[in-house]
Amino acid sequence: MLVAVAGMTAPAVTWGRFATDRVAQECESWGAPDGVQRPGRPLEVRQASGLVNPGDRHVDNRYTVLVRGGPQAWGGMSGAGVFSGDVLIGVVAAHTSGDQLVVVPAYVLWADPGFRALVGADRLVGVEFDPLAMTSPDRVATPSALVLARHEIVPWQPRPELMAALHAWLSRPGPGVWLLHGPGGQGKTRLALQLGRELADWLVFWPAPEADPDALRVVADSRRPTLVVLDYAETRPKQLHALVRGNKVKLLLLARTDGEWWDSLPEIDDRVADSLAGATTHRLAPLTTTAGYRQVVTAYANALPRVDGFTTHPWPDIAAALPDRDDIDHALTLHLTALADLLDATAPPQRTTDHTAEARVLFHERRYWNKTAERIPALAALDRTTLHNAVTLLILAGLATPAEADPVLRTLPGLPTDPAPTIHALTRWFSTLYPPTAPDRAFDTPQPDRLAEHHAAHQVHTNPDLTTRLLTVATPAQAATLLVVLTRALSHTLHRESTAAHLTSLITAHPDILAQPALVLALAVESPTPFLAALRAIVLDPDTSTMTLFALGDALPESTQRLAHLAVDLCQRIVDECRVESNDNSPKVAMALSNLSTRLRWVGQWEQALTLISEAIGLFRNWVERGQVAHLGNLASCLNNFSAWAGESNMVEEGFRAIQEAVAIRRALSDVDRDGHLSLLAYNLNNFSNYLAMLDYKKEALAAAEEAVGLFRELVDREGDAHLRGLGVVLTTLSNRFGEVGRSSDGVSLALEAVTIYRELAENNIDALLPDLAKGLHNLGIRLGESGFPAEGLAVVSESSAIFRELADMHPQVYALEVEVSKELFDWLRELGDRGI
Repeated sequence: MLVAVAGMTAPAVTWGRFATDRVAQECESWGAPDGVQRPGRPLEVRQASGLVNPGDRHVDNRYTVLVRGGPQAWGGMSGAGVFSGDVLIGVVAAHTSGDQLVVVPAYVLWADPGFRALVGADRLVGVEFDPLAMTSPDRVATPSALVLARHEIVPWQPRPELMAALHAWLSRPGPGVWLLHGPGGQGKTRLALQLGRELADWLVFWPAPEADPDALRVVADSRRPTLVVLDYAETRPKQLHALVRGNKVKLLLLARTDGEWWDSLPEIDDRVADSLAGATTHRLAPLTTTAGYRQVVTAYANALPRVDGFTTHPWPDIAAALPDRDDIDHALTLHLTALADLLDATAPPQRTTDHTAEARVLFHERRYWNKTAERIPALAALDRTTLHNAVTLLILAGLATPAEADPVLRTLPGLPTDPAPTIHALTRWFSTLYPPTAPDRAFDTPQPDRLAEHHAAHQVHTNPDLTTRLLTVATPAQAATLLVVLTRALSHTLHRESTAAHLTSLITAHPDILAQPALVLALAVESPTPFLAALRAIVLDPDTSTMTLFALGDALPESTQRLAHLAVDLCQRIVDECRVESNDNSPKVAMALSNLSTRLRWVGQWEQALTLISEAIGLFRNWVERGQVAHLGNLASCLNNFSAWAGESNMVEEGFRAIQEAVAIRRALSDVDRDGHLSLLAYNLNNFSNYLAMLDYKKEALAAAEEAVGLFRELVDREGDAHLRGLGVVLTTLSNRFGEVGRSSDGVSLALEAVTIYRELAENNIDALLPDLAKGLHNLGIRLGESGFPAEGLAVVSESSAIFRELADMHPQVYALEVEVSKELFDWLRELGDRGI
């Protein structure tokens, strides 16, 4: 029985349950058992601590706590709360004895709707997740904080079709990954919050940005329906890798883009590729808000009294007197404008050339900073520029604790000779303005992000040396945050050109600390141009250190359209450096040559690629002949690449000899280490089949392709979806072989299977899979035409032709011929249709 005491308030309590079945979980309880009471004395309490195995008495829906300290008389302890960490997991049941406490779990109490309504909490949290989770401070410290999605100032605007799709995804058994992406202010966070609210029986976990990636692996052990929401996923690679690798829950990623940061994720390792193979990507359409200006401004007027220091104005009356606006269709801009209109009505007019909604709200935010700082003696002595620059450093470095802030704030111009008292006052001031949203934080950064980015860009435009000074002490994470903040600001700041130029010059001037994060972020951000300009300058600068060049080389994704030409320049520099540092005959030089030849092939420079791969083959062959058999695999890889590129240059005999040797080497290596060489042998056999077909050995070509398909099917069955792309490649080849021996109808099903695989994979990795999809569709069109279905073939080839044209726009040297071949195929299929074949 639960008793509500009228008029009594108590601190908020976090209710939860164990997410995993990990044994020996710590817990404790305070109560007043009979065994510690003494006649005639005040009521005594007992703090009992112990361990619980969540799986024990699961059928009875009870926890059993093994209490430290031996048997006790526990009468009178019933009803006491039992905590694991800061989470209330249940209450002690009656009739307990010995060295155990029997506990009614919180999830049992939670099954009663009346109980949930009485305690006023949305859901149970996962005990193991709670120390790693974001928190939501109840206090609203500044007006701009009202704009945050978590405060839900304006009623939720439904997106029924998307929510239905998300619920359908969640209802499917097993793990899953969904990427929801779109520009800032589109409503991604609000949608995820609403989704979590609708999952009453699920654990919903929002990891804090500071959570240890290794600690997040606990999610993989969850035994309860679990949704993990990772906000700003594109800027949290280590946490993302930890969550995706071996994922066993539903993972909802929120990001501003689905760029090459997403495309390159499967390259990390096979486990990540397996988790992402069936992922869904969805671009969130701009929300055409149905909430009119009057509704929004009224909502903010009702909410402003919740902000410290904003209780004295008659906000509803002010809102009623404001004129209507009907020219704003972006949700976040509408919210900022409504808030700015209210605040402007109570303040003197602004003298500024920046009349954006962001700037108008920031004007009042800065006034609030000034007002609160004046009450603190150490800050009252600072001029306003110094104070505002302190907030800029908080934003640019993503500061979270006084220890992090101290070295950064010491770079701030305008501090007194002894800065320690002022820095201490600044960090306390930060915690007052922006309460922490994670257990390990002492303060947060200004929110929403769009306001923080706007402020940072404005201050850097006025005080460009702020970033240079910051970089003298910045950690790698802080340097990356600086780049992210200023790059995101490009979409809305009035100082777009100067901010972009500043980013480029900053990266170029500090390559050792900024080049590698710039390359990674170039794949993730909405506006990569400043990064690409800086990276090209760094790569071409003869003074760039070898260490920086190799770090950039390691950061390059295996395949990339956006960085294709930069990759060629970078790999050429690495080859040059290797030749200088090492003997020209070293394996290091050979590997660099192989990498460069691959990059050259991607941009259509076939002749140079062949020259370099030939040199690499000679070097590796020399080492193998000298007894260094560890290089046999490298030799086989280079021979395979040579054969693939030789075929494009009509060097059929040379290519055939190379692939014959590569297949022989791979067979020998797979006999010794089958798991390590099976997929490479399958790729070699696929290439071998193409050469046999060119030389009119149709029977042998068919046999090689069938063996390659068999090997990849074995790999997919045994190791999962990481090998699906390879299976698609060899299915396409086998389909061609069937067509060449007059079995086109058999080839149709294989070609269709390959296209189906490419479509599924392209949903998550469109940049890398687009060429494969185009070639698969082209092949399917041929098979359909040969099998008497020209109309269906025309529809397929129309799609492949459109993709080839798109690819040719980016890389004409590589795909111009494919466009012409597609036109010929289209004409052939149309002719077949006209003839009624």
